[in-house]
Amino acid sequence: AHTRDEALNDTYPPYNRPYSLLQWSSTRRLHPSTWVVLLDPDMLMLSPLRLPSESTDAADILYAGEAPLASALRLPAVGQRYRYMAARWRAAALDLREICDASAQACLSLTEQDVAEYYSVGPPWVMRFADLRRAAPYWHAYTPRIRRQYRQLIAEMYAYVLAFATVGVRHLVVDHLVVSYPGAPPR
Repeated sequence: AHTRDEALNDTYPPYNRPYSLLQWSSTRRLHPSTWVVLLDPDMLMLSPLRLPSESTDAADILYAGEAPLASALRLPAVGQRYRYMAARWRAAALDLREICDASAQACLSLTEQDVAEYYSVGPPWVMRFADLRRAAPYWHAYTPRIRRQYRQLIAEMYAYVLAFATVGVRHLVVDHLVVSYPGAPPR
């Protein structure tokens, strides 16, 4: 397990997730359109995981985004809403110039509204293998950069957000995939 960054003198178990996924995605030979689902062991699944689609009854999708649901269903990735990701964004005060690659304009210009609408997500994260493969190097690189500024448990989740923003993959953010903590969904 990769849980320590010696340069930062930082032991942080979530370092293992982006590190392991970078190793896995760079050595696997999966079809680029293969769906990949990233889960956490401390979640309770309410039912079999079914990806929302245009053929899903809208009543079965707990969605509270600004974009019309029909448009959101065409986004390339899906994630469970973690409201605290957007709620803590301003207070985290991340200096994106110190985290994002200089050429990653979508990362550098990410707003609180973008985070709330497309990136306030946590597991289960669902994306195409090709998108994970493109985002994994950034996720791995951004995690210690965020830890230099923000030593909270969700630093690695913010690195996920910035990595997927870097590669231009927005998420359909839903509230019906898991119960992550009592009272979380839908509002």
